[in-house]
Formats: sequence, structure tokens, C-alpha cells
Amino acid sequence: MKQIILKAVILVSMLAAPVSSVANGRMDVNVVVPMPPPFVVAGPLHVVVIPQTYVYAVPDADVDIFFFSGWWWRPWQGRWYRSHDYRSGWVYYGNAPAFYRQVPPTWRSDYRQNRWKGQHWEHRRIPVHSVVRDWHRWEKDKYWEKQNHQINRPYQHEKKQNTYVREQPRPEARQKQYQQRDRDKEKNNHARPQRAQNWQNTHDRKDMKRL
Repeated sequence: MKQIILKAVILVSMLAAPVSSVANGRMDVNVVVPMPPPFVVAGPLHVVVIPQTYVYAVPDADVDIFFFSGWWWRPWQGRWYRSHDYRSGWVYYGNAPAFYRQVPPTWRSDYRQNRWKGQHWEHRRIPVHSVVRDWHRWEKDKYWEKQNHQINRPYQHEKKQNTYVREQPRPEARQKQYQQRDRDKEKNNHARPQRAQNWQNTHDRKDMKRL
């Protein structure tokens, strides 16, 4: 008899659990998001700043690791994670962060070729401790916009985004400048004898009046 009562109690407990969950009007589902593997580097870590942005990237890693606005960021298996320390503490973020739209997919090949949008890219390798310490001050002072080493052209501010632009005359415009300069020289050369002749005629007339 006791065994029958014990089995009945167990059966009632098993049936009561889902009923209680439905009665509360919600269903708790625990979804476990996998964490990316640790990011390990053999030596001191360096980053480069992506031109026209304040996004820093790790060029020597096999995976994409970025630093932006005080956080380290990395994509992994279609998800994004971030951490205050690139060595550990990664947490799931969700969709791609907004800054990633400024990073072209060809940035690695551009880095290897020292080229950026057809211009020479004089990238600078920045120690991690420097960017972690100074990123906020650099962004506030527009530090990279004032540097000429990024792309081989001086910075010119535009309203919508930061760009580095060197205004170079086109070959056609340069040729027109040379032609105009030659025409001006030729006019001056023709004008000099005429001015000298006018001066001589004026003095001759004055001499005739005196006679």
C-alpha cells in the first residue's frame, strides 16, 4: 500500500511541474550561447588605426580583433562578442556593432600592400597599452585627423566624415597652367619692345618741340 501511495505522489509531482509553468503565463527557456576560444598572442600585441576612423585593428592575428570606444570586439561563428580585455572576459553582444560599417573587408590586404583607396598608407603600429590609455583623448582631440602619416596627404575636414584628402592638380589642369604661363611670357616679351618704342617716340616729339 505504501508503494502505491509513493508512486502516486511521484506521478502527481511530475504532472504538476508543467501545469505550474503554464499557470504562471510564461515558459523559461535557457539558451546557452557558446563563447569564442581565447585569443592568444606570442609576443607584444600591436594595432593599427583604420584610416578615416577611430577603429583599431590587430593586423597580425588570424582572426578579426578590433578595439573601439574602450572595448575589444571580435566576430565568431556569426556572432559578435566584446570585452575590456582581449585575453579573456568575452561576452555575447549580438549583431555587428555600428563601427564595423566603417571597416572595409579588404583592410588586411590594404595593410599588407601599404595602400588605401589608391593612396600610400603609412600605417603606424601602436602598442596596446598606448591605445587603451589614450584612445579617448585621441578621439576628443581629433588626433589622427591631424597626423600626416596615415595616408600620404594632409587632412581636410569634411562635414559628414573624417577624410584625408590631398588636392592634386590633374594632368590636364597642370598642362593648361603651363600653357597659360607660356602665353603670358610671350605677351610680356612682345609688350617690352612696344613700350620701349612708345617711350622713344614720346621723347622724340619733345625734342622736336624744343627745336
